[in-house]
Amino acid sequence: MKGRVAVAEAMDYAIQFNATTSGKGRLKLSLEGYEKTTLTEEKIRPYKGVSPLDES
Repeated sequence: MKGRVAVAEAMDYAIQFNATTSGKGRLKLSLEGYEKTTLTEEKIRPYKGVSPLDES
């Protein structure tokens, strides 16, 4: 299967794919390029993860 998807839509795709195939599927993702988009509030998502600048 081959297709194109926005990065924002594919952030958790590997986890979902692994769960769907019970870890038996193969997934290869590659960056094809960038396309311009309009910036709207719904496209901005908060940062997930630990900041390397946190000193706690």
